[in-house]
Amino acid sequence: MLYDTTDHTTWPYIYQGDDNPTLLEITPGEKLQVNLTGNDLFSGTSNWNPTPPPNNAVDPGRYDLFAVLTQAEEAIRANDPAAMQTSIADLDGASDQNRRLRSQLGNRASRVDTAMSHQEAVRIDLKQILSRYEDADAIEAFNNIIQQETAFQAALSVTGKVSQLSILDYI
Repeated sequence: MLYDTTDHTTWPYIYQGDDNPTLLEITPGEKLQVNLTGNDLFSGTSNWNPTPPPNNAVDPGRYDLFAVLTQAEEAIRANDPAAMQTSIADLDGASDQNRRLRSQLGNRASRVDTAMSHQEAVRIDLKQILSRYEDADAIEAFNNIIQQETAFQAALSVTGKVSQLSILDYI
């Protein structure tokens, strides 16, 4: 192996990522992973299974990007044409893996945008419903009060006239 993990001059960085996704609640009770974990990106994802399995894939459809790059460098340094061809095929597979994962992120981003648009539409609808209950039309309220006052005055007038009548008025 070209890299010594104990010698920082030959291998400046060792990936020590995790498999912890970031989840976003897009609707009540529904969470969506909105990122790619380092393990998915650099080691592949296990839900893609092409046939036949690639040359140096960790599992079918899973490329360890660091191993593929290391093997490509070793093939170039050794000037081995067959190993270089294998490395090119592996790099193509790793790039396909990367594009596939990026497209998944695009789909997730689209889903988040759709959920945000839906939530905004619901918020606007709820504001309109609330506005119907909170906002009173001043002219309509004034007209209703005037109508009730007129009806009340008419009722008082009829009651007053009825109370003045007696049986003697008809004899």
